[in-house]
Amino acid sequence: MLNDLDFFVSVFFQFTLFFLLLVFLIRIFRNVGLPMLYEGISLKKRYWSDFFEKKRLVEILKSNAQKDLVEQNLRLVSLEHKIDLWQSVLLKKNKMLNKFKSEIAIEVEAKKELQQKNLFMSKLQAEAFPEALKEAQKDLLNQYSGSNGSILLKKLFQRLGRFEES
Repeated sequence: MLNDLDFFVSVFFQFTLFFLLLVFLIRIFRNVGLPMLYEGISLKKRYWSDFFEKKRLVEILKSNAQKDLVEQNLRLVSLEHKIDLWQSVLLKKNKMLNKFKSEIAIEVEAKKELQQKNLFMSKLQAEAFPEALKEAQKDLLNQYSGSNGSILLKKLFQRLGRFEES
């Protein structure tokens, strides 16, 4: 029976030792393992919260970039429209200016031709009038050679002389 009792005592001590070992391991796990486990979980939580925060910031930046891109496209379209408008206005002004220049050139050419014609006529008159006057005087003298004719002829020459001076 002693054997049975020794066996039970031995089993009891082994269970006690096992239990004490188990308590010791649980305390070590609580003191060392749990803080390490909590720290690992905390690191993972921080990593994932930082990750989601960065993801949120990236989405905000992406949204802002898309808005800026849309605004720039609108400004670009508006600028292209303004450039087209300015170009058409400048083309119209150039056409009007060229038309105006050609009209002025035509007018200048017409005035030049008129001045040349008038100059030619005045030269012609300056050269031909004295000759014509002498010829007319000779013809009139031949035709009105008498006392009445000479008085009329003198008056006519006086009038012609005044006409020539002016």
